[in-house]
Amino acid sequence: MKELILHIGLAKTGTSTLQHYLTQNALRLADFGICYPKTGRRGVAHHGLAEVCRMPLTPHFPTLRKKLAAEMAPFDRAIISSEGFQSARCYPGVVLMFGFPTRKRPVIRTVCYLREFLETACSSYAQKVQNSNLATGLDAFCERRFRGLVMQRLSFWRWFSDDARFVLFDRGELQGADIVEDFFWQAEAKMPGPVSQTDANPSISGNLLGFKLLLNARKLHNQDYYRAFLALAREDAAYRGRFRLSDEAAAGLRARFSSYNASVGKLAGDVTCRSFDGEKPVFDPATWDADLERFLSHPALAEMREDASLMATLRDKAGIAAFTRKLGF
Repeated sequence: MKELILHIGLAKTGTSTLQHYLTQNALRLADFGICYPKTGRRGVAHHGLAEVCRMPLTPHFPTLRKKLAAEMAPFDRAIISSEGFQSARCYPGVVLMFGFPTRKRPVIRTVCYLREFLETACSSYAQKVQNSNLATGLDAFCERRFRGLVMQRLSFWRWFSDDARFVLFDRGELQGADIVEDFFWQAEAKMPGPVSQTDANPSISGNLLGFKLLLNARKLHNQDYYRAFLALAREDAAYRGRFRLSDEAAAGLRARFSSYNASVGKLAGDVTCRSFDGEKPVFDPATWDADLERFLSHPALAEMREDASLMATLRDKAGIAAFTRKLGF
């Protein structure tokens, strides 16, 4: 094998969409001489590979390394993708798995997409609300989620890679305004087929986000609900994308976490800070009744109608407004 392309997936940068595309087109990629290995792949991404890189001294590590090398050997190029590679805990294992920079090894090209701080913070927050019982505001979430310095973490990939590409995830600036097309352009590889799904993992927004926060406050999260919220977000643009945040609140958060955008700027170029003030409100009383009826019509959520206490909360618009204001919305 001549070249290894490592995709370091960061939160809410089109990672799931790209990984689904690579998995769906793995056989066609093979026809082009590109391997998207099954070894270490869990679902659509190489989370198993990233996980074992955290434990390079275990007996499983050399076994997996040999298996991966054997699978990739017949190909000129290979693509490996996982969110797990962003963790510093796997860096020693990555070096042992793929080779020290000064040693003989395939050319290693790393591609990593970065977002403006508030764009990634809001998307990550909405995703966490969707897939857990998180019921805190954005401020508290950011304090926990963005403690580390992105520059320090990503400097490893600059050292390790023969070609490290840090790309600003701004759909308007991506090649073809599409993450998949841009990735293949960065990789200097031919796409094996058209993109059939533009966003495999949309962020919930608007009243759907407010609804989930209310459920989380009662610790009502489960996987069936997660899938229902994902389906609702995919069905209607009113329930996905950016949510409203006042310009004052946005400026405050950006100032507190200014080092993040400073690092993104150094790695990926000029960063544009857009307003969130005109986006979907987390609670919109004008459409709440109709939206709530639609949410509760989903088969996985219909059982909530039987919970009188919950329904009283969901019908109390004044109470919901107070709840969302307390969270900073």
